[in-house]
Amino acid sequence: MPGDVAPEPDFELLRSLFFEVARGAPIVIAAYDLEGKILLHMGKGLERLGLQPNQFHGMSVYDVFAGADEALAQIRGALKGELSSNIQDYGASVLETWYCPLRDGAGRIFAAASISTDITERELARRELADRLATIEAQTQAIRRMGVPIIQVWQDVLVLPIVGDLDSERTSMIMERLLESLVTSRARHAILDLTGVESIDTHTANQLLQILGAVTLLGVQGLVSGIRPDVAQAFVNIGVDLSRVTTAATLHDALRRCMLDSAKRSAPRRG
Repeated sequence: MPGDVAPEPDFELLRSLFFEVARGAPIVIAAYDLEGKILLHMGKGLERLGLQPNQFHGMSVYDVFAGADEALAQIRGALKGELSSNIQDYGASVLETWYCPLRDGAGRIFAAASISTDITERELARRELADRLATIEAQTQAIRRMGVPIIQVWQDVLVLPIVGDLDSERTSMIMERLLESLVTSRARHAILDLTGVESIDTHTANQLLQILGAVTLLGVQGLVSGIRPDVAQAFVNIGVDLSRVTTAATLHDALRRCMLDSAKRSAPRRG
């Protein structure tokens, strides 16, 4: 009924419940007075840590756990009224701990408590999942790199055969690998061979122009070879300007053009 006074809690019941939970659940419960003296340290979770209940009773938490700076800082915070939590890896066990102040009937803080839950299995599963995801990502990157073969066909000529669709991620990878290869090999020519490209759209065409633009910024001549008639018609239909792009009908033609240019560069000048 509204207005009825709430009954006083059954402290004996709460006490019994507390001890049963502490004895059976994989947790560690501790309490500290205002000076940091350990008033209580119990819970089934102590077994995995190789500790006995209340083994540190009466000792200073700052001495017992010296070096555990983060945990000690959070105990100090709890004694000031702060709530916090952390995850601690003890090797054999991983505990997630919550820190809170304890207040008397007048609301004054007289102690702090920490409640630690054993999350070892959960943490192991999380790490295993993270490792698997990292492995999958590494394999994916390796596969994508295999899909971006850069071939040095002449002393200063690199060929990049492009097959399949281009998206932003693949274009970025192509550009990164090509630019790295150009710097490493000091090549003067880069041929983008489109023999394996059967169709093209505006997005893909613009991506190719971006790659050629980046190549040009390195002082390298970029060429496009192997444009099929359907692809050439698509370039015209979507309005892509290829007037500044050097093209060749076949990879062989592009390579011959690069070799002739290299020969001219290396030929001795007449006085």
